[in-house]
Amino acid sequence: MAQRVCDPGKDFESFSEWSFWWRAASAGIPKEERASYEGIGLQKGQLWIQGLLEEMEGFTTRSWLPETSKTELESDLQRVMEAMVAHDDAQSQLAVPDEGSPLWLNRRFALDFLTVYGDALAHAPEEMKADREIVCAAVGLYGYSLRFAIDELRSDKEVVLKAASTNFTVLEHATREFCESKECMLEAVKLHGLSLEYAS
Repeated sequence: MAQRVCDPGKDFESFSEWSFWWRAASAGIPKEERASYEGIGLQKGQLWIQGLLEEMEGFTTRSWLPETSKTELESDLQRVMEAMVAHDDAQSQLAVPDEGSPLWLNRRFALDFLTVYGDALAHAPEEMKADREIVCAAVGLYGYSLRFAIDELRSDKEVVLKAASTNFTVLEHATREFCESKECMLEAVKLHGLSLEYAS
């Protein structure tokens, strides 16, 4: 039976699903075919931006936020989206919103962006680093993001094991409490035998 080829124009309804697939698949896409895939991503990305802007209406009217216009938010989102489509690491680093950006106030934005670029958790506000769902999303592809999470989450069995599934050496960022737990380390060793060297 022939292997089914994924069609990102049909199989992924959302931009976040498409961008997650694109990060993993883009290296294997022939150069001459990239433009058509990127075109699909840009179309989905524009819908993503529109949806986020609608959700964020009213954010910039709150007195405790920096004054940010809808045009500025849209410009920031456009830059982030284009970086996610181009999948260029240098461009992506420039697109990471500042810690004080109102974009981080939208959990859907944080989840979508950090699922693809988990290392950007370093630039997220402290409350994001304490949000279990968001940290889980960040460590899913980039386990080393674990080091940016609060201590409680660096002890959390599910979070740490998810990070360790990408690379067992991220266990150096787990708490002593995790590494002293026989149950937790047994699960880590099942992922990779060399995890045992991090046991306390």
